[in-house]
Amino acid sequence: MAIRAVKKVDIKGKTIANYKRWRANNLTAVCFDSKFEWTCYTKLKKEKFNFTFHPPQRELVPKFQSLALSSGKGARKLFRSTVRSISYTTDFAVHCDSGVTVFIEAKGFFHPDARIRYKLFQGSLVPGEISVLVMQKNGNRDIEGIIRIIKEELG
Repeated sequence: MAIRAVKKVDIKGKTIANYKRWRANNLTAVCFDSKFEWTCYTKLKKEKFNFTFHPPQRELVPKFQSLALSSGKGARKLFRSTVRSISYTTDFAVHCDSGVTVFIEAKGFFHPDARIRYKLFQGSLVPGEISVLVMQKNGNRDIEGIIRIIKEELG
């Protein structure tokens, strides 16, 4: 499966041609991982929702020690290895007046590891937290549906 290059977008919705150069000149500016993520942001902003773009990362699986087998030629040995933690940052967290937090993940496509981390994220939710996935292939229908539900049912 070929992985598509994602075009980053600035706060005005313009594609960033050279992200490295752009970031060097815009150290504190907000940018988006895709035009679709920017579209979701502008729609949430238009509704005047209390939301956070890229809320704090959530640790899903803490780091741990494991045994590993050395590689290479010669005698192989077991050694202690640290396995990195698994964490996840969702795209948006909408904080409703009812006390519910709706996490919105805007996706054009899923990398295989992202799909697994998203499932772990869903498993980490506590009462009062909801996670929804909006897909670019559904156009604006997904994000507009979530906005309607937040306004009408979650307040």
